[in-house]
Amino acid sequence: MKRIPVYITLCLTLSACDTLSQSSTDALIISAAVEAQKEAATRSPLIRDILASRPSESSKQPFTVGQPRDVSDIVAKYIPIGTPKHEVKQILKQMNQSFKENGNQIQIGYLASFVPMVPHANTQIRLNFNEQEQLEQINAQIYYQQ
Repeated sequence: MKRIPVYITLCLTLSACDTLSQSSTDALIISAAVEAQKEAATRSPLIRDILASRPSESSKQPFTVGQPRDVSDIVAKYIPIGTPKHEVKQILKQMNQSFKENGNQIQIGYLASFVPMVPHANTQIRLNFNEQEQLEQINAQIYYQQ
């Protein structure tokens, strides 16, 4: 609770700065949100890495609140393409990561706890499996919402 005034001050300060562009302001607010999310209670190293990630420098799109960013490469470090479905479930359980199995798809989600006036992270991961029950495709995104 001691940190909330800092975030409120940051948001108010950023709102008062006319010299900052909207994308710069969003980037600074998101940076504050990332720091807040690092402190959130998640035991999953996968989610921690996603929350700590930054947009790649090769990306030409500005990173703004509400726009999704692909993080499939981070998920692939933990769960490589071609991994059998039963191993994927074991990996997720070992990481204390909750998931929902729906046919040939495993869904993973994370919605960060709410901190007033700071965008909170929403992560959606879909792992698609082929007929041989091997991981075929990873669709993973993170976005910040207010």
